[in-house]
Amino acid sequence: IEAGAPTTRLRWEQVLAYAPDVLILTLSTGIGEGTLGEMSSLASQPGWWALPAVQTGRVYIVEPSRFTRPGPRVVDGVELLAHILHPNLVETKAPDNAVMKLNLKKGQRCRPWQLRNFFEPLEKPSSA
Repeated sequence: IEAGAPTTRLRWEQVLAYAPDVLILTLSTGIGEGTLGEMSSLASQPGWWALPAVQTGRVYIVEPSRFTRPGPRVVDGVELLAHILHPNLVETKAPDNAVMKLNLKKGQRCRPWQLRNFFEPLEKPSSA
């Protein structure tokens, strides 16, 4: 991939073939009700529940500006990715609503339209 080249969209068959242990999604709309609603279309795809990342709850939605806008936020984005991939090694705190994580118990499933209800902020606010 060349610098400045447009991103490549993966076909669903490619995602299934890769069988990712971790799935990190970023959508142009950011994190919000619309994005969480879009998750139902993913959960409707054949093989969604068989993906290792889904089975272990390692599905994340990240706020796109941390990866697409040049500047200091890109460093924050790299730190967030490091924390998502290696939470025991990288102790960075995700800013509010920067990362949402799928929170289903192992083996638990839901209807595709309900999936949005199972995403929570990666760092839950502390109750003070």
